[in-house]
Amino acid sequence: MNTAPQQIIVLISSNTEWKIVKELVTTRGEIQPSPYGEWFSAPRTDREGSKPLVFFHGGWGKIAAAASTQYVISTWKPSLVINLGTCGGFEGKIAKGDIVLVTKTVVYDLIDQMGDGESHLAKYTTALDISWLTQPYPLAVKESIMVSADKDLDSQEIPY
Repeated sequence: MNTAPQQIIVLISSNTEWKIVKELVTTRGEIQPSPYGEWFSAPRTDREGSKPLVFFHGGWGKIAAAASTQYVISTWKPSLVINLGTCGGFEGKIAKGDIVLVTKTVVYDLIDQMGDGESHLAKYTTALDISWLTQPYPLAVKESIMVSADKDLDSQEIPY
């Protein structure tokens, strides 16, 4: 069993959310620059010898999110990356204030009107293994899929 302290990164995209995180995390290191945004570390209280949490502002949009995620993985080699943020939802499926535990992601950027759109969509769908998480969770969560699209979607458009 690996007993070395695990590195955890908390990635925040939105400028507003980043501002709030900086205000709420009062025991933190100095704000540092990166190619994508600011970052700081904060002590962890979960066990002795833990590596500090790194809070990283990666910027919003898919390109910034992908690039900043790769940057934190390459720089810190974390055991866990937590993407902290807010998102929209489909009325009747998610309520304001729900905490979502994502079990599947669907990237709905490609609309294939000439071929088998469903099989192409399946290539951009990922089921996430959350079996390593133990219940009860520390907070009430709603297990759900996360859909990423370049347009507003109607829930009827998602075949899952």
